Amino acid sequence: MKKRTYIYGIIILLIAVSALGCQGNNALLNDSDTVMPEADQSSTHIEGIRYTQKGAEALIYTKEEWMLVNADIGDNHIQLLEPVSNPSMQMLHTHPISGYFVGSIQSGILENGKATLYFVDKETDKHLDLLEIDLASNEILWDAHVDPLFSRVSYQIFSSRGLKTYVHFLATNITQEVHLDHVRFAIGRDGRLGEITEHANEKDHVLTWLTDHSLVVEADPQLYDLVISNGIVMDPDSNTMKFAYNIGIIGDKIVTITPAPLDGKDNIDATGLIVSPGFIDMLAFNLNDTAAKYKITDGVTTSLSMHGCTEDFNAFFRSYASRPPYVNYGGAIFAIRLRFEQGLSGGSVPNASQIERMANRVGQEILAGGLALAFSPEYYPGTTSEEIAALMAVAAEYDIPTHFHGRYSAISGEESGIVGVHEILDYGRKTGGRVHFMHLHSTGGTGMMDEALEAINQAREEGVRVTYDIYPYDSWISRINWERYRPGWQERYGITYSDLQMAGTSERLTQETFNYYRSVGGLCIAYAMNEDEIIQALSKDDAMVGSDECVVAEVADDSHPRGSGTFSKILGRYVRDEDYFSLMDGLKKMTINSAKHLEGISEDMALRGRLKEGMIADITVFDYRTIMDQSTVENPATPSIGIHYVIVSGEIGLNEDGLVTSVRAGKPIKSNFK
Repeated sequence: MKKRTYIYGIIILLIAVSALGCQGNNALLNDSDTVMPEADQSSTHIEGIRYTQKGAEALIYTKEEWMLVNADIGDNHIQLLEPVSNPSMQMLHTHPISGYFVGSIQSGILENGKATLYFVDKETDKHLDLLEIDLASNEILWDAHVDPLFSRVSYQIFSSRGLKTYVHFLATNITQEVHLDHVRFAIGRDGRLGEITEHANEKDHVLTWLTDHSLVVEADPQLYDLVISNGIVMDPDSNTMKFAYNIGIIGDKIVTITPAPLDGKDNIDATGLIVSPGFIDMLAFNLNDTAAKYKITDGVTTSLSMHGCTEDFNAFFRSYASRPPYVNYGGAIFAIRLRFEQGLSGGSVPNASQIERMANRVGQEILAGGLALAFSPEYYPGTTSEEIAALMAVAAEYDIPTHFHGRYSAISGEESGIVGVHEILDYGRKTGGRVHFMHLHSTGGTGMMDEALEAINQAREEGVRVTYDIYPYDSWISRINWERYRPGWQERYGITYSDLQMAGTSERLTQETFNYYRSVGGLCIAYAMNEDEIIQALSKDDAMVGSDECVVAEVADDSHPRGSGTFSKILGRYVRDEDYFSLMDGLKKMTINSAKHLEGISEDMALRGRLKEGMIADITVFDYRTIMDQSTVENPATPSIGIHYVIVSGEIGLNEDGLVTSVRAGKPIKSNFK
């Protein structure tokens, strides 16, 4: 999977110049297709100003040709100087900034044709995406600046039709074109817009600054229970970034998000830190204290047992009532346990009356708070299509999704993962119900992600509602004496003994040690997936994140590193270091996408996954420059780094000293039906 590819704007500019034709060292653009300004051809028109480390440069139109010249920018004037004979390839797209952050603003072109603007931190050389800009094929990003408070981005787009100036407000995600007839604009180093209104002669022009980057706001007199101050507040639901904003919380609700100073009984200084909605784990297991500890240290505020939670939600919620976990909890109806109630084993085939009784039980558990219905036919091969369709039909009546660990995961043959993908999609077609693939890359898409995603897209075009989740690891874990390691596993997964590693150790297996552990049991990790396919699926706009794990004990041999590192790994490696997608897109996959998946049937989820006034105060505060997973196969019970604070229902559950064990603010996440 390719990373996001950057082709710097100035390089595109020079290619465009070459293609359109140059006249000597001074001409910039001159082509029969170029639309010239309707003005006196003897006058000089400044079409744009931008800055380099060497000084300012002006794009001008004069005497029927476009030119790039040096310029002297004063407080209220522009003086045009000699033509630029040797423009710097490196510095024309880099602008220093010293304000909320110290570093530089850089621009580039992504492989999807969009221009991107991003900040590069001077100290760490890490980048932070600010804005993506749609460009037509004949347009280039001419110049861009950010004001010192990072409240707005001013940029200009050049094409043969001329130069257009825009201002994008990061706090509202609103872009406005600045346009007045016969008026040109310059963008200052601080992001202010300057209006070029007159010219005394062809060398000197009057420059009037239109905007002031200063921001004066009055303090809010309200006393809040908790204030998070001066952070970079990111809301993936509205695509907004609010630098140096403050959040006021009363009880479990976000009351205000404002640049105004706030006073709180408790205060968090989030200067330079990202303040995001708390992360939602769409695929976890039932929590004990250890599991909840390693969720919250990975930034998770809501952990949902969607692989199968319980067959008795009343008892499940009662079990946490007197001693809530550190994070929110809920989950899916565990279909296999409904089979157990009917005296069926994993391999037994149910009769019609048993299926009917199981279907009735699904309705009861939805009313008790179940968020979804969960099947794992690979582990319980006796599960029939009639059984799945009947139970899923009840789920469809309430519009709750059915989550699937598919029946097959082989890379070829009759038991290939794609066969399981088509089976699941057909249930959606037949019942009209929503279907969701758990860990698509390990059960369904392994070795055939192109085909799996194509099948999903085709089903969506037919009206089937399909979703999926992914975890960022190229290995899965299962008990070595379970179904996945039955004879023929080498051919099914395209791996061999050396691709297996016993959990909590560095031991790679041989045929001899495999046979030994197969007889005594234990958790075994299989390196059976292609990371490119993980990135491919995770990069889709609607992907969700699910760890498929809980670290239930501090002992090393009891879990996979994904139970404690999934979310930090995505942000630290896939977003920041490898740049497969932007920070905002990464946050969407672990917050709002999951909230929207369930918000229609759960008010608890409708109030989460967003940073807006009136929402539940589930918030994660992290350092984008340092966030990273630390867990390994040998030591999975290792917390991530870079997570500074986690707030659950308005209470600080994690601070810079670590887990606050006295705070048990986790709330039950239930369906709305009663």
